[in-house]
Amino acid sequence: MSKLPKKLPRLTFKHVVTKFPEELENVFYEDFYLASLNIVRVALILHIALYALFGILDIWIVPLHKNIVWAIRFIVVCPVLIIVLILTFYSFFKRHMQIILSGVSFLSGFGIVLMIGFSIESELGFKFYYAGLMLVLMWVYALARIRFNYGTATSWLITISYEIVAIVANNMLQTLENITVFINNNFFFISANIIGMFASFTIEWYMRKNFLLRLEIEKSYNLNQKYMANIKEGLLLIDENYTILSQYSEYLTKLFENRNLEGKRFIDLVYQDTKEFETYRAELEKFLYFLFHNKSADLDMIMNLNPFKSKKILVKTNEFVNKEIIVNADFIRIHDKDLVEYIMVIFEDITDLVKYEKRLEEQKTKYQQEVESISAIMKSGPALFSDFLEESRLILNDIRSKIYDLGDPDTLIHVFREAHSLKGSAKHLELNHISTISHKIEDVLVAVRDNPKKINKTITNQIEDLIVELFREFQNLGTMIERLKMFSTLDIGVKPTELKGPLGEFLNSLPSMVESLAKETSKQVTFTIANKINELAVLNKIKIPIIHLIRNSVDHGIEDQFARLTKNKTAAGKIYLRLYESSSSFTIEVEDDGYGIDFEKIHETAINKKLIVNNNTAVSKSKLLQFIFRPNFSSKSEATEISGRGYGLDIVKDIVEQLNGKIQVKTNKDKGTKVTLTIPK
Repeated sequence: MSKLPKKLPRLTFKHVVTKFPEELENVFYEDFYLASLNIVRVALILHIALYALFGILDIWIVPLHKNIVWAIRFIVVCPVLIIVLILTFYSFFKRHMQIILSGVSFLSGFGIVLMIGFSIESELGFKFYYAGLMLVLMWVYALARIRFNYGTATSWLITISYEIVAIVANNMLQTLENITVFINNNFFFISANIIGMFASFTIEWYMRKNFLLRLEIEKSYNLNQKYMANIKEGLLLIDENYTILSQYSEYLTKLFENRNLEGKRFIDLVYQDTKEFETYRAELEKFLYFLFHNKSADLDMIMNLNPFKSKKILVKTNEFVNKEIIVNADFIRIHDKDLVEYIMVIFEDITDLVKYEKRLEEQKTKYQQEVESISAIMKSGPALFSDFLEESRLILNDIRSKIYDLGDPDTLIHVFREAHSLKGSAKHLELNHISTISHKIEDVLVAVRDNPKKINKTITNQIEDLIVELFREFQNLGTMIERLKMFSTLDIGVKPTELKGPLGEFLNSLPSMVESLAKETSKQVTFTIANKINELAVLNKIKIPIIHLIRNSVDHGIEDQFARLTKNKTAAGKIYLRLYESSSSFTIEVEDDGYGIDFEKIHETAINKKLIVNNNTAVSKSKLLQFIFRPNFSSKSEATEISGRGYGLDIVKDIVEQLNGKIQVKTNKDKGTKVTLTIPK
């Protein structure tokens, strides 16, 4: 991106549908092409391999017409794909990439349409070749790096060609059964196109947005470089008494809001003579003494002690008001023979630069959070997030109503449970920024728990500020959800093979949570769900315990792969979630094949927390198991965003008891642990 346009446009809908202004589009395309080329090559190789491998299925699903289908597949489409792959290594491809990829995509799709056209009703391909067409549409929209407008046009042309061939060649409108197949196929084609358009639009939107952001950062960097090269410097001279001489620049009078600096002590200029700054004044005086009197020490070594590196100082503007500035200062010795006669101080005001860099960092963080949220919503569907927002707002309002009563132990435990549940739910949905803020609330609550006398207005204000920040994040998340709902009435993120309804949406979201937790803890985990319940009336209550039990299994239960291999286990730990029901109750089981519960560690923790008075008294395993469900009981020495606060199992117990249910724990050392929740109907 060597040539930068003078003015960058604001990203709009038309930039994705058409393009940027010509000059900017050329820069974008160069950047886009370089970033996409290897991805396109991999996508083409994958396309060729799958297109060829599916030829094996032709033997069974179009036995009467397999020779014609193979001709389309191996004589026409695959060779063209190979030619396109070869073209990617030539400059010609760069100029015509979009047209070439669109053309070969249409050829691939139309090839499958022709296969459908040649098949007859007695062949399976007559009904099932549409699935191959779905794969082509997915490839066009998501993998081939085809722009939104090209991809949309290509995919709809493929779909229209199917309509024509299906009606004319396959007589799809002649019988009721054929009409049913035709309608079913169209439902999936149209749905795939709508979702694919949204995915393609979103991908290109954020690619262009990221491009503009990087351009803005590069322009800002260049501007800062010019600014730094031409900035007026604050220069002054001080003598061995640290007194400012008459030689100082006009710039300093503005910087320090003081017209007359001559004769003023340098230390008094930068630090007010109050107890608050006593330490800083002593540090600066010691540093200046070294500069003047330590002749044997190298200046570079002394400058390592420089107290004015991105230093915040208060400048008194009048009797009542101070302003904060951030400065760098360099110190240069001026010698008279062997004596250091003066020190030249060069000030650089970096207040605006630091604030600007902070703003850029905040914008970058906000952008990353938006991408994170949209990705999570696309993965699990808007409905699950709408439920999360509704429940979380209730939790936050409940916490807010109780933050002034944290001196009461029961209230503190209740608020801790709520904050911990909110964190777990956010983590489950991969809303890591919301989970992080909830973790900060827990940090404040830990300080209150460990030192009840510390409760004051500052503490409550800290929690209130974090609550306000969470509500702001909820508002942003709600806006994103509404936008997604406006774009399509389809259930984004829900695949035809997945469970539907509130319970299905919740269960469908759990594998990605386990995958994320496993990655965070550097473990290998396989997660299996066995569900025999269609509807769970207490879902809103019971999903929090399920989340906590699964998180515990990943963090506490499953060993790392090396520990497992030494125990002759598979490298990947196994976690099972089973849901079934009887005439009178629902049963939920969370089982892992990990460590099993360490009763010695529980016993040791119970002694440390004075839950066991006599160290020599034998305590049964059933009694020890009761301890793990107590609030603030954790055998981990450090808390993380996953676990360690000691409230996860306490929350499980509290909610199950509210539902008049029961908890059963079975555990064997190095075999694993199974927790069973039984909830009456």
